[in-house]
Amino acid sequence: MEGFQFANKEFLYGLLIVPLLVMFFVFFIRKKNLAIKNMGTKEVIESLMPEVSKSRPIIKFTILMLSLTLIILAIARPQFGSKLQEIQTSGAEIIIALDISNSMLCEDIYPSRLEKAKSSIIKLLDKLYTDKIGIIVFAGEANTQIPMTNDYTSSKLFIKSIKTDFIDIQGTAIADAINLAMNSFSPKNDMNKAVIVISDGENHEGDAILAASSAKEKGVVVHTIGIGSERAEPIPVESGSSQFKKDKDGEIIMTKLNEEMLKEIAEAGGGVYVKANNSTTGLEYIYDEINKIEKGEITTYAEYDEKFHYLIFAAFILLFFEFFILERKNRFLSKIKIFQ
Repeated sequence: MEGFQFANKEFLYGLLIVPLLVMFFVFFIRKKNLAIKNMGTKEVIESLMPEVSKSRPIIKFTILMLSLTLIILAIARPQFGSKLQEIQTSGAEIIIALDISNSMLCEDIYPSRLEKAKSSIIKLLDKLYTDKIGIIVFAGEANTQIPMTNDYTSSKLFIKSIKTDFIDIQGTAIADAINLAMNSFSPKNDMNKAVIVISDGENHEGDAILAASSAKEKGVVVHTIGIGSERAEPIPVESGSSQFKKDKDGEIIMTKLNEEMLKEIAEAGGGVYVKANNSTTGLEYIYDEINKIEKGEITTYAEYDEKFHYLIFAAFILLFFEFFILERKNRFLSKIKIFQ
């Protein structure tokens, strides 16, 4: 179905309980039938229990399982269609500028500087609700990877695909990334806006301090996260490789964190600097700092029409029907063989 989605996909895991209940029911029925069979012949048992129905319990159980399935699907909130609804919410606009230069392949932060940064951004998206986010990647130049959006699901897919070869020109153009971010925010002046630069700060190019200072003057706070070790480390040719990048003279290229530069950028931008480690990048800490500032109003649009109430109604009808089906035959209606 075009435009179909589940708003709460995680609740779909609840469907796993249905086959488990079916297995348990089949086991119970077989055990019950075996016990009855051991009591005597089929003709004798049926004469002793004329009101017992074999099909009614199965029908009732089937209806219950269908109702349970519909309820779980309803909780997952099926949505489709193109019903547009303007919604005013409070939130911040955050742009993450991610360094994807070759030095980010270094494995002094497990599994690598780049992969650790990507996983941290994805974890942050799980916390967002009304905030808008954009992703800029940079090396020797800066490019927009994800324009400002609150579509966190799609953003995660794009983030997972980020690699160092997205930009051929090597370097660390933090200034370009900040300037590009400034052109990516909405024109609203009352918005809480922030840029978070994640980088090792090495091979720094351009006047990032001036760019951060200019952003601060325009009401945008610039935070920085230093990712890497202050001890020089080799750069793998690719992730997980035991071979390392070499310069034109055949010498292994070494990389280390330029922490002082990143501290100066954060100070000029009115933000905070956090040094990442194997436990955390500090991205969520910076997000909490952003949340301390009063958020502006964001206009969002609900593009999907909720349909869960149809499933709830269908489940209610089935349960209502199941309530009036007795497990035993009705002696007054025994001649009407609807359920054997």
